[in-house]
Amino acid sequence: MRLHNGIVLRTGILLAAAITAVAVATFSASAAPARTAGGNGAVVSHGTLMQLNDSGVQGTVTLVEHNGQIRANLQATGLEPMQMHMQHIHGFSDGVQATCPDMSLAGADGVLSFAEGLPAYGPVQVTLGHDMVDGSTLQFSRTFAATDAGAAVGTLGSLDQYVIVVHGLTVAGTFDMTLPVACAVLTINGA
Repeated sequence: MRLHNGIVLRTGILLAAAITAVAVATFSASAAPARTAGGNGAVVSHGTLMQLNDSGVQGTVTLVEHNGQIRANLQATGLEPMQMHMQHIHGFSDGVQATCPDMSLAGADGVLSFAEGLPAYGPVQVTLGHDMVDGSTLQFSRTFAATDAGAAVGTLGSLDQYVIVVHGLTVAGTFDMTLPVACAVLTINGA
């Protein structure tokens, strides 16, 4: 017997379920998008948070779909300390691909508002959290079984049609918890 990534494997036997278990259990800060499906039925989608509104926010997100639930793992840096930062799964219920908004959608003030980003990322489907951060980093792992509308998360379909948006930014001396500060497109290998 030998030890591989914390899982005991019998010599000569490499189980797909063991590899999937490692992928699901490990929160990877890698920017490489991936989707893993294994013997336990888990599907893993990754995305890289890219800044919006010159926020400087960046990070990674991993969503694990398994047994009718979504496990969200999010790590973001560059957030404003002592402020509330909301995070959501955004997208369209009709299957249209959600995207991260281009800053060309911003109004005359040059600041992309929540409403101005809606044509790109769509409405909120699942609220991942409303977190007050002490420092500039937010990191969590939470499980969800229902959308904000109360439907089972399985009704969302493939998560690669959605994006993750983090909100909350000070503009002109006032903190606006709705302004988008980072967005991640969820991608799947081979898609």
